[in-house]
Amino acid sequence: MNSYMSTYSPLPPNAGILLESLRDIGYSLETAVADIIDNSISAKASVINISCNMSHEDPVITIVDNGYGMTAETLKQAMRHGSSDPLAKRANSDLGRFGLGLKTASFSQCRKLTVVSVQNGKWCGAMWDLDLVKEKNEWLLCILDEADIHAIPGTSELDGNGTLVIWEKIDRLFDNATGTRQNDILNEKLSVLREHLSLVFHRFIDGDGRKTPKVTLVLNNGVISAFDPFFRQKSEMLENEVIYLDNGEESGVVEIQPYIMPHYSRLTEKQERSYQSRSEYLSNQGIYVYRNSRLVAWGSWFRMMPKGESTKYARIQIDFPSRLDALWTIDIKKSSAIPPPAVRECIRKLLPKISDRSVQIHRKRGRKMLGEGNSPVWERYEERDGPIRYSINRQHPLVDAFRNRLSGESIQAFDILLKMIATSLPFPAICDDYSSKPRQLEPVTLDDHDVLEKIKAWHVCLGNMSDEQILLKLVSSDPQLLQKREVAEQFVRMHAYE
Repeated sequence: MNSYMSTYSPLPPNAGILLESLRDIGYSLETAVADIIDNSISAKASVINISCNMSHEDPVITIVDNGYGMTAETLKQAMRHGSSDPLAKRANSDLGRFGLGLKTASFSQCRKLTVVSVQNGKWCGAMWDLDLVKEKNEWLLCILDEADIHAIPGTSELDGNGTLVIWEKIDRLFDNATGTRQNDILNEKLSVLREHLSLVFHRFIDGDGRKTPKVTLVLNNGVISAFDPFFRQKSEMLENEVIYLDNGEESGVVEIQPYIMPHYSRLTEKQERSYQSRSEYLSNQGIYVYRNSRLVAWGSWFRMMPKGESTKYARIQIDFPSRLDALWTIDIKKSSAIPPPAVRECIRKLLPKISDRSVQIHRKRGRKMLGEGNSPVWERYEERDGPIRYSINRQHPLVDAFRNRLSGESIQAFDILLKMIATSLPFPAICDDYSSKPRQLEPVTLDDHDVLEKIKAWHVCLGNMSDEQILLKLVSSDPQLLQKREVAEQFVRMHAYE
């Protein structure tokens, strides 16, 4: 204890200035809506309907759920800034933490927040208007009476129990754009919102009937489908790890489940397009952190391993309960998390195995593509601890036949040309295209006319050969003709190349 004779004076924050400052914590439209949905899920809602109404001069966003609703006193407490202790014990189904989400998320997008709730047929409502708070510089919460409540559009969607959140005076939706550009921006933001919710809440949308309840999310009358970032239908699950962490008197289980994504060639074109457009392989590799089944951070190795082409198929799912929040340093937006030391140590031990398995998937497909046929055009060489290089196969029938027609300096020039082609491969461009558009690098499928033209070209280069010899050369040396073997055999037997 110090010996100072202290005097204490209350010093409440400036209401208007503080609320304006809280608007810039860093929410986007999608993270703000997700924060409101957290409250609905905590209230045991099974259906959550998000709507952006542009029929009025000023847009209005509403979020309505069929959860258990609130009493007048509970609603008043929920509208208070700092309504709950972030260190207090929470139920596993509770997705909140700081008691700020409803307010800060809403004010990041609008200047007027109205909440109406009904529980067992009893209605209550409250409203924050930032312009009024700023004008009076006081924490003035408007308590709505039942007549005010039922005059609000959208309350008819509440039946027995539930909560309606209304955002008005939305001043950040259009990024200061005007005219027709506003519609473009709105459509783009709603598209991002749909994709964000389908990923962040994908386990709730699918539901498992036990740990994660099933929740239906609807955006502007369209049901949101879940987007599984691990593509569990075709991914490989590696051995999982379970560790126990203590947070003071609380303890919790952290589950770590590694996945190896399927190579794009194992997906249908529709599946590959869907996944590539939503979660591109290379940039979204890494760790996916779930708090009470809700995704809070993803697409990072947390500086434990660099992102690379060879490890792009690796993913790690981590689950932890909200009672361990303090150890994970969850932020107000619930959009970031930092693994505690014990978890990082466990992940470090897993990374070599996960990385190696991802590399195997990557290389296996590459070797298959190079090794199609007994005499591929390209060959791959890798010396121990040395460079990897690619060269044109000099034993390929066409290469060999063409070289045998040359003499003197022409042979030397031809050899120089082959070496130049091999050493001039645009590796950076190929890697970039393969990362972002792998299917577009696949060879074009030949039609029957193309097959015939190829056979004619082979016949010209190789000279007179028997049918058996021609077929043997074709299927062992040309991967495209190998895929059309039956057609090639038919043309050869018909001597269509003559």
